[in-house]
Amino acid sequence: MPLKRLGFFCLLIGIAFPAWSSLSAAPPELLVNGSFESGISSWLTYGGQLSQVANRVYTGNFAAAYTSADFKSKWFYQDIPVSAGSIYSFSGWALKDNPNISEVKLRISWYSQSTGYGNSQAAGPEISSVTSAALTSDSTIYRFLNTGQVAAPSRAIIARLKVMVAPVSGSSATVYFDGLSFTRQEPASPITPVPPG
Repeated sequence: MPLKRLGFFCLLIGIAFPAWSSLSAAPPELLVNGSFESGISSWLTYGGQLSQVANRVYTGNFAAAYTSADFKSKWFYQDIPVSAGSIYSFSGWALKDNPNISEVKLRISWYSQSTGYGNSQAAGPEISSVTSAALTSDSTIYRFLNTGQVAAPSRAIIARLKVMVAPVSGSSATVYFDGLSFTRQEPASPITPVPPG
């Protein structure tokens, strides 16, 4: 192969391979136990009863059942350290098939202060929040919820990832969740072209 053609080929490989690698690499998972294979560890609740179940599973061997027995809105959550300006996404699968639940949604609440210890790290007032579209109809299958890609505000250091349920009444009702995920979109690796030799 002539040197000029070989150099051009190397240039193409030098450009294409890093770009393909950045597209194919999965973003790092920041949630702990998002598929509930380790029970309900790492999750905290604000009202309601959270438990691990082996039926009504979307993926893996287990899922979470979240039961409401009063009329108050409630959620379970994790607090995750974040970097201001970085791009994040919160998503997961929910099964709502009970008319005693009016809606189910995901929310990222951003905080600029941290307790610095434990699972509940967010402190001070919420800076802002972003919420997924809500499930309001009933279905016997799991459906996907997603906040989309959002930038952490300039002062944010903690994201509180809330899985929220709003009941219609005080009657007991359960919603199921599986495959919850919180990821950061990594910037593409810089491309260093290979000069023709």
